[in-house]
Amino acid sequence: MSQAETRNIPPELSVLFSRRAERTGDPPINYMLAKALTSPDLISLAAGFVDYHTLPVKEVSLVLKELLSDVDAARAALQYGTTQGLKGLRQRVIDRLVDADGVSKDEADYDIEHTVITTGSQQLLYLLTEVLLDVGDIVIMGHPSYWVFMGALKTSGVRCLAVPLDDEGMRADLLADELSSLERAGQLHRLKLIYVMSYYQNPTGISISDARQDQLMK
Repeated sequence: MSQAETRNIPPELSVLFSRRAERTGDPPINYMLAKALTSPDLISLAAGFVDYHTLPVKEVSLVLKELLSDVDAARAALQYGTTQGLKGLRQRVIDRLVDADGVSKDEADYDIEHTVITTGSQQLLYLLTEVLLDVGDIVIMGHPSYWVFMGALKTSGVRCLAVPLDDEGMRADLLADELSSLERAGQLHRLKLIYVMSYYQNPTGISISDARQDQLMK
């Protein structure tokens, strides 16, 4: 049964949908978000919502008041910007990454012209699938991994392979085994992406150790 049939879409309309749309399932995140929004007392770790009482309402109000009190700054804030994002903000992001990596700016390999601000991780991940992946390509990711991204990969017709994690991140020895298996099968050329998270992996919260980062890069 196709996705169109499971969604009760009339047959005469289903023929209009692309194959990509046919591969797209109902996003589970919608259910998670709905539960969190309709239950204010629920702290939903699954959907990423925070406790309502900790939201910085006063702080944001003060920032907005200060911003809007300057006519030129307010107009700039309310106007469209570039698709890459505000240059000053991109530089702040780079500075933060350099600080988190514990390296000097000269050592860091970050280029402001190749830094993009998105509305969130999901938009970024969808952009990556559009730019890097074709139907039938292979992505290796940690197990467990960010299940919402797995839905985006399924929509793109991508094959996902899982490599277990330990307390230091993705197992480098098991990754090597997976790469060898793909090479023997003549499929290594279809591998486009190895998806790891350096800091606070979703959903485990693990940050990759320096030693493990070196192993994975090799």
